[in-house]
Amino acid sequence: MQPPSYAIFDEHARLEKLWGDKKGLFSSLLSRIPDDPWLKNFISNRDIVFIVDNAATMKPHWAVATKVLVTLAMKIGPLDKDGLDLIYTIGSNYNHKEVKGWAIPKTFRNSMQGSGEEINHMYKTNMKETLEKIFDKYTDTSKKMTLIVLTDGLWEGCANNDDVEKLIASFLTKLKPRLKKWESRWFSIQFVSFGENEAALDRLRNLDDNMPTEEDVIDTKPWWFQDVGKLILGSMTDGDDKDDPTARAPIESNRIE
Repeated sequence: MQPPSYAIFDEHARLEKLWGDKKGLFSSLLSRIPDDPWLKNFISNRDIVFIVDNAATMKPHWAVATKVLVTLAMKIGPLDKDGLDLIYTIGSNYNHKEVKGWAIPKTFRNSMQGSGEEINHMYKTNMKETLEKIFDKYTDTSKKMTLIVLTDGLWEGCANNDDVEKLIASFLTKLKPRLKKWESRWFSIQFVSFGENEAALDRLRNLDDNMPTEEDVIDTKPWWFQDVGKLILGSMTDGDDKDDPTARAPIESNRIE
């Protein structure tokens, strides 16, 4: 049976062709890295940090998560002038900082392969601890920042169900006076969800819709969302945040190869 088509897979195929997987040194020096003309309108002076949940519960979704990550990274491409960062919730052996240029797809794909091979049943994500480390390092507020978090939302390593909510609320409340700017969504968080655990998905939706903060800077969308660009822009713009899925995923992500 032919697997169903998803926007993210179609975009992955398009970008793979556009970027090419075997750019030689000479051709890469002469060629301009493709950028997305639409995203270019919204992403400037902004650091993009990808966070990948590599708990055991994410293992069934790893092949899909790899395609999603590589697709989003290629789509953003050169728009983060400092290069893209990649962080895992467990361990740091496969983390990367400031990945630029033609190296983006290969570096991210190889990182996911290596990280995925090391996942075992003991891996449990504490998203609170992961975010704490990132928040502590956000000291240069002259640049905007967006976290794009690929996760199933289970976070079995957290002590309490509301740990992440409380942490984000506290961070945002303290950040706003430091910024001294009217511009909204200077710091934002985009969750890209996997799996069909209702409690976990409700937790992510609650972070999107019910945060006790003055400003809404969080968005949650499933990996199969029909507009791939909004998996990036959902937390950055009001309109893309409000555009939520109108249907459930036709099949579970772990059944797609």
